[in-house]
Amino acid sequence: MYARSHPLAALACGLAACQLWLPLSLPAAAVAPEAETEAASPLKARFPDTASHAWAETAIDRLSEMGVIKGFPDGTFGPGKPVTRAEFAAMVSEAFYGKLSAPQTGQTFPDTRGHWAHDAVSKAYALGFISGYPDGNFRPQGDITRLEAIVALASGLTLQGDSDLSRYTDAAQIPPWALSNVKAATFNNIVIEGPNANQFRPAMPASRADVAVFIYQALQRLPAAAEIQTLNPPQQDG
Repeated sequence: MYARSHPLAALACGLAACQLWLPLSLPAAAVAPEAETEAASPLKARFPDTASHAWAETAIDRLSEMGVIKGFPDGTFGPGKPVTRAEFAAMVSEAFYGKLSAPQTGQTFPDTRGHWAHDAVSKAYALGFISGYPDGNFRPQGDITRLEAIVALASGLTLQGDSDLSRYTDAAQIPPWALSNVKAATFNNIVIEGPNANQFRPAMPASRADVAVFIYQALQRLPAAAEIQTLNPPQQDG
């Protein structure tokens, strides 16, 4: 599996250490009774700063409800902020651990010992989403790119399928080692969304909005995904 053999496929991330997993606190008066919450319509965005990323709001809100991602202590989500490799590991382990069988045992990297994301990195490695660099390190504080995030998800989910990548005007910039995973991800509609969605921009650091959408799309590929609101159906052969 490529994500365990190529350094660029050694991926992981989440949100700023103590910030990713801090639950948001709301005044008691701001919490509506359950009946009122269920009756509320239309659904209001959970974070005040995601309107500028409307293309990602469904994914952000749904993953927040599922506990996969959380906002910052000030109540914002920071959709445009980059995601580190440690943060990505935290997100994918939260999203998929327990839903997928682990093909290998967890891994402790020299530079993740004592790190806040140590356990998440180990779980993400066991599931096949991430791996380390040739020097044996994981580099948890490095930003994850859009290419790395999509390759990691395709690899961890062992996605199959082939797409000509014609949706991307810059597909030629995707390196050969990643093509099979990107094609499989695209076939299964794990794709770039938002402004300029026709540009993959593989070397660009993935934003929190990007990663939320990628993981949300990936969750829809699981056998039991009834609780996931479908964004895009997978492509059909022929």
